[in-house]
Amino acid sequence: MQYALIIILLSFTSNLYANKGKNYCEYKKGFVAHKQITDKNVSSYHWDERISSESNEQITTLYLTYKNGDTAIIEHKYCIMYNFEVSYLVADPDFSNSQKNIGKLMAQLFKQYAAKKVIFTPSLES
Repeated sequence: MQYALIIILLSFTSNLYANKGKNYCEYKKGFVAHKQITDKNVSSYHWDERISSESNEQITTLYLTYKNGDTAIIEHKYCIMYNFEVSYLVADPDFSNSQKNIGKLMAQLFKQYAAKKVIFTPSLES
């Protein structure tokens, strides 16, 4: 009897999730806003949006081209959960001119996307 109850409960919860449908997403289109880039070291930028045919995720990508020839690619993926990936391509093998760009980019990403205040319940301090 106990196993029958568990099976019924599992089938009910899986039906609820399946009824949300293929197009169900927690994070809706437009979750990542296209902002104007005002960094004086950036020579050009471009936003691109698409939907993954495999996972149905919204993918918003920002391409930054710096005046020294470096390129940064910031890809946001979101639907059920939110992830972002940063790739930085260095044009100069010396790498000295890129350090400031990378530092500024990482500081901006941390400021925008890091958790501001995390509260655990129950408290982890006790």
